[in-house]
Amino acid sequence: MQLPFLPVWLAAKGLDADMIGLVLAIPMIVRVFAIPLATRHADRHDALRMAIVIAAAGAVVGYGVVGIAQGAATIAAAFVFASMFYTPIMPLADAYALRGLARVGRAYGPVRMWGSAAFIAGSFGAGVLLDVAPARDLIWLIVAAAVITAAAASLEGWPPAKSTIVASSPMVTRLQR
Repeated sequence: MQLPFLPVWLAAKGLDADMIGLVLAIPMIVRVFAIPLATRHADRHDALRMAIVIAAAGAVVGYGVVGIAQGAATIAAAFVFASMFYTPIMPLADAYALRGLARVGRAYGPVRMWGSAAFIAGSFGAGVLLDVAPARDLIWLIVAAAVITAAAASLEGWPPAKSTIVASSPMVTRLQR
């Protein structure tokens, strides 16, 4: 969600191309430190789901602060904070998915395939939103996506235990392989 929106929003906030490039590089730098720290902590405490919840909630707060930040330096500093929480979410979610899928005897490939398909569909949808939403409000779409992620990560009882999974239709079973 942030890839198509963030550069447009940064330009609308008055950042020049050099500063936009610098801000867009922040997650790549932060991830070198944030991902190993978050994943190590989650592994050490056997708390993948809680780590995802904390990371997603931190991303909501971080992007909210980015949204109200004024000036290039403040936006960059807020984006460092947001990136500390946002960048570990995908590796943590992948580890959580692998663990959950192994528990119910499912393969990861189909999950990844449908995740990629959803990303492509979301990117097309984001392109449509770029044409309709004012550039200065685009950050709030990123915040909304972070809120949805935090809410989904907070759901109790997910994924269901193997005994609660209903037998799938042959079509669904083929899609899951």
